[in-house]
Amino acid sequence: MKKAQQYFQAVLKELGQDSLTLNLLGDDAVTKSITEFLQSQLASHLDGLKVEVTNIPKQSRITHMQSGDYDFGLHRLGSRFPRCDSFLNLFTTESGGMLSMMN
Repeated sequence: MKKAQQYFQAVLKELGQDSLTLNLLGDDAVTKSITEFLQSQLASHLDGLKVEVTNIPKQSRITHMQSGDYDFGLHRLGSRFPRCDSFLNLFTTESGGMLSMMN
């Protein structure tokens, strides 16, 4: 964590700020406990970082992510079939998976 703190302090210096506030976007039901855990861990290990959590319904979260209206977010990956190619296809623009959502 010392290295992470050093990098974070370098970022603050480059930005000319002594603190930074970021918004973490997650689902209201599924990822709520995870986003709260991440918020507490990041705040306790990176001096000067404040993480504001926004947990909203999945469809609203997806809309925010597609429009780029967030700093960082938590998204679950899943597959309809228990085959490795089902998971690998999530990262192609043709599959309608994660990459298509970001384009």
